[in-house]
Amino acid sequence: MVFRVGDKVVHPSHGAGVICGIETHAVTTDSASSYYVISLMAATTRRVLVPVNNVVNIGLRSAMARNKTGEVLEVLDSRPISLSNNFTERQAHLSQHVRSGNPREWAEVLRNLFWRGQKKKLSATDQEYYNRARDMLAGEIALAEGCTIDQAVKQIEARLRARFDS
Repeated sequence: MVFRVGDKVVHPSHGAGVICGIETHAVTTDSASSYYVISLMAATTRRVLVPVNNVVNIGLRSAMARNKTGEVLEVLDSRPISLSNNFTERQAHLSQHVRSGNPREWAEVLRNLFWRGQKKKLSATDQEYYNRARDMLAGEIALAEGCTIDQAVKQIEARLRARFDS
């Protein structure tokens, strides 16, 4: 997949951002590699370099289109799935879904953890997964809708509260 400067992208580990440049760095004295420079939404001063020839393996993808945000947010309205009470199993499940780079899976993590948190206090690790999934999803929504991450977070949390607060 080839990206250009200005393209909106999502890195599965670092979140949403915009390609702000392409740099070439010497790897050895005989060769050089090109890197996409991504300015991340969540941190105005942080950049990520992604090797141009390794985007598929890393999972770098185009950000979702604006018309897809509604579909992803609908996941928050769907029936939650009970998470394992076994801490190790639950953490493995949550980790896999948060690292997927898939906004639907981030929404599922949010929905399920929000619902679980309504029944009992989330563990510190569960809360970290909740925050990570929320921030990843909010970054992508912010890119797609042209709003701030804070506005996207408010939109996500309002939707969850409307669904689960009674």
